[in-house]
Amino acid sequence: PHDHIVSGHRAAVERVVSSVDVGRARFLPVVAPYHTTWMQPVVDGYREALAALAVRDPELPVLSGTTAGPLGSADAIRATLAEALVRPVRWSSTLGQVTERSGTVVDCGPSGGLARVVRKNGLRLQWEVMGW
Repeated sequence: PHDHIVSGHRAAVERVVSSVDVGRARFLPVVAPYHTTWMQPVVDGYREALAALAVRDPELPVLSGTTAGPLGSADAIRATLAEALVRPVRWSSTLGQVTERSGTVVDCGPSGGLARVVRKNGLRLQWEVMGW
């Protein structure tokens, strides 16, 4: 809830940062423009790759960070993962869902960075990281 991410060409982002009172701003080191429309050219190929994976219907609740909703089937997981490439992360809404459901969160991201954000925002959840 306290962090905002702006993506785009560096000069455009610098103009945005200089035009509003942001307090502190930093550029994140990313390898691709994930969660932006710049990823649209790879969505179909990613969807095809996901279709080839053996994905089962979840036995535990799975929440999407881009819809903030539950994913109840393997097909929903595949579709949401493909669309996540071009959709913004709904972090506040997703954390709201996690808080309502409570329990243990399993972060499947590469670094465990989401756990740090959760702690920074004062949420007390059990958080397990399964990095890739």
